[in-house]
Amino acid sequence: MFFALAQLDCAVEAVAADASPPPPPGQRPPAVDHYLEFRDALTGDALGAADVSSLVVSAAAGAPLAEERAETSPDGAVLRRVWALPAAGDAYTVRVDGGASRRYFGCERPLPAAGPAARRVRVSLVPRARDVAVVVAVRRGGSARGISPAGLRAVELRPAASVEREVEVRRGRCSGERPPDGSHWCVQALTLEPGPVELTASAPGYGLATLTLDGRSSARDVTLTARYDGHFMPAATVRVAAVWAPLGGDGPGVLASIDVLAGSALHGQTCPLADTCVRPVMRLGAGNVPYRRTTTLVGPGAAAQRDGEVTGDLGVVEVGGGVTVVPAGTGDSLRFTVAATAVLGFRGEELLEGTRTVLSPATTRFGGAAELSVGWRFLGPLLLHAGARLQGFPGFGGTGRRFSFLGDAPLAGESASLLQVMVFAGVGVEP
Repeated sequence: MFFALAQLDCAVEAVAADASPPPPPGQRPPAVDHYLEFRDALTGDALGAADVSSLVVSAAAGAPLAEERAETSPDGAVLRRVWALPAAGDAYTVRVDGGASRRYFGCERPLPAAGPAARRVRVSLVPRARDVAVVVAVRRGGSARGISPAGLRAVELRPAASVEREVEVRRGRCSGERPPDGSHWCVQALTLEPGPVELTASAPGYGLATLTLDGRSSARDVTLTARYDGHFMPAATVRVAAVWAPLGGDGPGVLASIDVLAGSALHGQTCPLADTCVRPVMRLGAGNVPYRRTTTLVGPGAAAQRDGEVTGDLGVVEVGGGVTVVPAGTGDSLRFTVAATAVLGFRGEELLEGTRTVLSPATTRFGGAAELSVGWRFLGPLLLHAGARLQGFPGFGGTGRRFSFLGDAPLAGESASLLQVMVFAGVGVEP
């Protein structure tokens, strides 16, 4: 016969312990010889003497049954109890009191009075302790993202204030093992009956989260998730923008870049929603910007005057870094990025305006750039961004021509720089 109230509540199974025939119908033995075996309800493993010795077994049918014999097997894992049954009644109750056990809850189940006079009773007990792994899910809308392994190791788990005397929480597994990765805890209920266990997780920077462990869960290893609202810091942002230079430009151009953001040692690619998040960023970029610069007629002597303009296309490749800032209170939508880069510029040969004279041959020049951009995440991973950029190249090309009393104007030997002030706007993607 098998009796079970719930999935993992205690179960009692009564099996005949010998081959003697049962009493005739309508009769019952005056006393029943019970051999009680104990098992773990989750694993099915037989309990050892250390676990059995802390259990108190009794029987009742309205009133406690008289105990005629109480013995323990030589190995200490099986209890023998002989209880005298009452003259009336169809059932009696076997109770296992686990109040003194540190490992198992007790249980109580009815058994029929009719049946064999010797019975082997198998009792499955629910363990008090669970191996609990805590993970952190940072939410942004309908998406969630985890924190770094170092952040998980910094998570603290404690009983909720209302159940501090009913729960014991220890870091590591219940076996004593302390895995190097993640947040692992042994949670042991000290109450008499299995039920919900209220816990509080504390993640660095994110604060407290309430967790519930189901004492009747069918798993020895349980994963609980602490959920928080936060910023998602992208691992990389791809941007494309149209650019126009009111100073030093000659029409619209295009810039493209990839910003690679470093994650936080504790928070990974996330950040608490109430914090202003600052992350270092590495910039790789390229583009093409038309340019225009003024040439100068030098002389006589130290005199200099505007002589004309040269134009061309300037291709750029840049690498550098900066910071990205996500302010608190913006709902994870606003971004500011400041970057400084080293720029390698490519241009073709320059011809003097109105003549076919080559002012400067095609060349490659090193320069630098500084940029401030503002981004607004408006739809999923899509980002609108705009900003300003300052870009300069020293020794970019020849200054112009030099005055001559002979009537010609040879090229001057001096070099001129190029300075561009740009504004840009475009779209980006935060994968």
